[in-house]
Amino acid sequence: MKIFKVEYYCEKCGAKCSTTNHNLRYRTHHKGEHICQKCLIKLEKSRGLFDALPSCYHYQVFLGCVEYQLAIQYLVGIYSKILIKFNCRQCGCECIIRWSKMADRKYYKYDNVCSSCLNYLIQNDPGKIAINQANSKALWCDASYRRKCLKAFELHNKNMQLNTAYAHKHRRRSRSVEGFIEINGQSIRFDSAFELIFLWQVRNKYQKIRRCNFAIAYSSHFYHPDFLVIGPDGYKSIIEIKGFYKSNISEKQEAAEKYIAETGIADSYILYDTELLLSEGILRGVGGAHMWKQIREINNETTVTFTSEEHKRIAEIGRSRFRRETKNKKDIKTTI
Repeated sequence: MKIFKVEYYCEKCGAKCSTTNHNLRYRTHHKGEHICQKCLIKLEKSRGLFDALPSCYHYQVFLGCVEYQLAIQYLVGIYSKILIKFNCRQCGCECIIRWSKMADRKYYKYDNVCSSCLNYLIQNDPGKIAINQANSKALWCDASYRRKCLKAFELHNKNMQLNTAYAHKHRRRSRSVEGFIEINGQSIRFDSAFELIFLWQVRNKYQKIRRCNFAIAYSSHFYHPDFLVIGPDGYKSIIEIKGFYKSNISEKQEAAEKYIAETGIADSYILYDTELLLSEGILRGVGGAHMWKQIREINNETTVTFTSEEHKRIAEIGRSRFRRETKNKKDIKTTI
């Protein structure tokens, strides 16, 4: 038999394929038919779908996505990972979900609602709330389960107080400007706009700058100072950036100075509030316009990775342009 290359378009999905006449002739299934390898696998593994759906709709299986109305009519009871396409009946958004996920739902099985709307419906359904409350009370009565929960809570609470990396990862999310800045080949985390501006303005003043990785006890609490800096002469300072919010600041400062005296980890404690930041020329002005102007300049000079996409975009184009861009997007959505 002379072997030669055969090019064809798949009869099922329309994909362009290339094989040999030998492969077509000696296949185990569908010999000689112009069907690609993916569709051959689907024909074998998704036999239940092909048996359930009328032949005129088989092309949707080959394309990997079936319309919701067809799935409800023909596929209920068949477990498959085929994608199902529909518009959410609650929010109207176009959704694509695996049929198996819809089948595995505890509530609203096979219902055409997206994941977000599903959670909302469950959390606001009085009957389901009552069931969940009863289940939670019954579970809490289990002594072994209760011990595990309390142990996990104690461990979490301890780590939140003493482990700075853990505390940052699990702390309450906020709208503060957060991320990492590259300074002299080092990536340093910042948790506010004040910290970002401070780090960039003092980059040449100190030989080394790093986040503090220790916790300081005060009253019945712990707090994590911001930075430990080392000057060219080896002088070490613990730096705390406070900006506008100064909760328990005097207690924290007293505790930090005591901690330094006991451990010798640094030579001094410096609290940078807005007044000191302005007097030393670190801040050029107070207010969103001044701060974002400085942040934009920093973003143009070094690599800054923002946690929020919104903050990243503002740093790229400025606050005024970002507002206009956001307004235009809202206007377009309203028009549509």
